[in-house]
Formats: sequence, structure tokens, C-alpha cells
Amino acid sequence: RMPDQSLVIYGDEQHPPYNRVRLSSWLAGEVDWDELTQPLDPDHAGQVEQRFGYRILDVDRDAGTVTDSRGRIQPYGRLVLATGSKPFVPQIPGIDLQGVFTFRDLNDVNSLMARRARSHRTVVIGGGLLGLEAARGMQRANTQVTVLEHADRLLGRQLDEDASALLQEQVEALGIDVVIGDGVALISGEGRVSGVRLRSGRELPCDTLIVAAGIRPNISLARAARLAYGRGIQVDDAMRTSDPRIYAVGECAEHRGQVYGLVAPGLEQAAVAASDIAGQPGRYTGSVAASRLKVVGTQVFSMGPMGAGEDPLYGRTFVYRDEADAVYRKILVRRHRLVGTIGVGEWPETVRLQTTIGRSEMIW
Repeated sequence: RMPDQSLVIYGDEQHPPYNRVRLSSWLAGEVDWDELTQPLDPDHAGQVEQRFGYRILDVDRDAGTVTDSRGRIQPYGRLVLATGSKPFVPQIPGIDLQGVFTFRDLNDVNSLMARRARSHRTVVIGGGLLGLEAARGMQRANTQVTVLEHADRLLGRQLDEDASALLQEQVEALGIDVVIGDGVALISGEGRVSGVRLRSGRELPCDTLIVAAGIRPNISLARAARLAYGRGIQVDDAMRTSDPRIYAVGECAEHRGQVYGLVAPGLEQAAVAASDIAGQPGRYTGSVAASRLKVVGTQVFSMGPMGAGEDPLYGRTFVYRDEADAVYRKILVRRHRLVGTIGVGEWPETVRLQTTIGRSEMIW
């Protein structure tokens, strides 16, 4: 928006920017380093200073400065917080044992790649997207992998019971064990994890435990700066926080009570913030959450108020099944408009569906 504007970008990881969504593919060995990293467009890099490995420790709103972990004080005219989220680690007895990993950033994945060659039994806590992708990546070295999900289905936020059951069949067909409706009560081991005890009393031996139990917005910096926050850093329709010189975008931001854990809303928010900073006011009105994923090799698409939170009285549903090709499709229609959809298996029309829902077009 302002190609001559000088920018300073801080990242507390030592690595250059990378596509976090593709970390599971990096773990599985499906992409190389060049495909994972996301360098800045060289046409816009001239006015940008990138400081990687520098954690911001303090925001002084009165002085208009930030202080980093090397003690450098950097003034700002506008400040954008894109601090993302951190993994949620449940307080389970034994969670601090060696052999317990999270699956969130590049350091986590590199540690898991090193561990994978020595692991014989891996247990993954969490049957969401991250958990399933971690399970797929750890399976490469013929490791026995078990996924634990305390809810009643895999990908509960995206899928209904029938779609989840079909996905579970395909996950299990790959040799990954799935335990539904049970959680971890205790992690056992002397210094290093040796197994887990489930709430049902069942014991599962393991030498590696991966926690992929969800994320929490990373708001500690904003909280210390006394910015308004709830689950995330609260922002208005221009992505401004309670301090008009400070913006927040992505997984750390809370807009109209909603925190989005997906890439597309973060990019939409960033575009609005950039416009506002450049004096071209934009307005963010929220996003319709859309997930287009490849889960353990299976195409999964979900958009709108679907999954475990679906209201059966909200609209009419229509379902298509093709058991021979392992395809399940479901649409939700309200007042002659497509408002939600679920798909497991190949579905060439997903872009059309997303456009129809996004534009609130009438259908018949």
C-alpha cells in the first residue's frame, strides 16, 4: 500500500518466515525447504528490515516504542501485533516428562523429525487437523501411532457424525489407531514418558507423546501493554485495538467476539489493517470460516455453521453419498441461500460453493 514506507518486522523464531500450514507436509517429507519458506517479495523488500530471533519484551504506548530481547528500543508510528497463538497444553500429571512434544512451530517439527527415527509407539492427544497431520508424519518410520480424541468424533468442529465416521475409516485404513470419547488421565514414566492411562482406565504404552489439543491466542504482550482483550486482542472493524496506533491481525485478534484460527481470515484482516494505515479506510465485517484441507491424504471441505455446533433447526440439509468412492457431501440451506457445507472425498465444486456462500447467493 505504501511501497516507500520503512518497516521493521520482528520474529522471535530464528527462522525466516515460513508457511505454518505446511509444517505437517514438512514433517511427512512431502515438501522441501524452498517450498516451506515464504520470503518477502523482493520488489517490496528495500524498505523492510527483518529482525529474526528478536522477541519483543515491552510495548511503551506513551513513548511509542518497543523493546526487544537484545535491549534495542525501536520507535513506531504504527504497530501491528501479529503474534498468533500458542499450543494449549492441558495440565495432566506427567506432562513435563521427556518425550512429550507440542506440534506448532518449526522447532517442534524439527524435534519430532529427530525423534521419529527412535520412536516405536507414538500417541497423539487431539483428533483435530493438527493431531491427524502429526500422526501421519510420525508414521513414516513404521512407528505405531494412536490418536486420542476426548470428543465423540474426529474433526468435530468441521464435520458431522457421518462425515467424521467416514474420515475415521480412512485414517484407520492407513494403520493409525483411533480412540474416540476418551482422554488422558495420567502420563507415566520415570524421567521419560513410557505410557498413558486413559480416563476409562485403559493403559497405552508409548515412548513419544504429541500434544495437539488446540491453540490459545498469544495476548501476553498486549495484556502487559494494557490493551483491551478477551479471548484475543480486541479490535474494531479497522483492526485497531483500544490504542488507535496499534493494530492486531490473525489468530491473536478478537473481532466482534470471534477469534479465527484459520489463514484466510488473517489475510483479510491484514489487508484491512494495511489500508487503514495507508489512509484508505477499509472495513472488516468478519469471515465465514472455511476449511479446505487434505487430512491424511483425504480431501476435506467444511464451511459455515457445521460440525458439532450445527443447529438442526437453522435450515434444511441435503446429503449425497457415494460409498464406492468414499465420498460424502452435505449442504445446509437457509431461506433459499446456501449457508454451510461439508465434504469428504473429491469435490471439484468447492470453489463454487465457497463463492456462493460468501456472496449469500440464492440457490434453487
